[in-house]
Amino acid sequence: MPAEKISSLDDPRVYKFTLQKDKELARDQEIIVDSPKVVLRMMDAGRTPKAILANQKFLDDHGQRFEGMDCQVYWADVPLLEKIVGHRLHHGVIALAERPESLKLSALGHRLLVLNGVNKAENVGTIVRTCDALGVDSLLVDERTLSPFIRRAIRVSMGSIFRIKVRTSADLFSDLQTLRTSGYQVLGTGIAPDTHRFDKIDFAKKCALIIGSEGFGMDSALVGLCDAVIKIPMRDHVDSLNASVAAGILLQRLGAI
Repeated sequence: MPAEKISSLDDPRVYKFTLQKDKELARDQEIIVDSPKVVLRMMDAGRTPKAILANQKFLDDHGQRFEGMDCQVYWADVPLLEKIVGHRLHHGVIALAERPESLKLSALGHRLLVLNGVNKAENVGTIVRTCDALGVDSLLVDERTLSPFIRRAIRVSMGSIFRIKVRTSADLFSDLQTLRTSGYQVLGTGIAPDTHRFDKIDFAKKCALIIGSEGFGMDSALVGLCDAVIKIPMRDHVDSLNASVAAGILLQRLGAI
């Protein structure tokens, strides 16, 4: 499909590329993906964009990948491209794609990270990238957790989100109950005195590890479902870590089982 030039900010063909909020995209089951590396990694994972908006350099370098593909290709000069996108587009491409479906619980793998109220895009994206790097291939997120498919989280994950199995849970308590019944060990995280050092706990082959929010930690209602609540040993004057940092330390252990 030949590339079509965009000459006006008001061109209706590029409306979706102007969206900065996820609400309308989520309603239409779509996502925005930007930067060449992330767009190409999405494609390498078997997902075809619905449309891309690029500068000429990106098309010169990668245009052949879109030949014969059911993807509308638009291009614009850099100044107009940046007005459409709403910021400096250093990398030269932005893509509109179908939002991956939330998977069934039974489709998730044996190494499973659970996010409970993690609500910063940078944390979610970094955690996803760390999961991919360390061999944890499944993610269960509750509805209070920021979607890993919002634009910034996708970019921070560097495209790793397209290699991870994801389920958004409408009832995390029920899903964790089902996982326990299915033979998963459920490990919570916390900082209370009666928690266990993570390096003193045996992680089972089927394990679901819960990471809570930075401000409030894991929901207290989930504690009763946990086989153990674990902590990262730290010096006394430090009471907690950034959620993505804590997840990275624990994922090293989870990914090694």
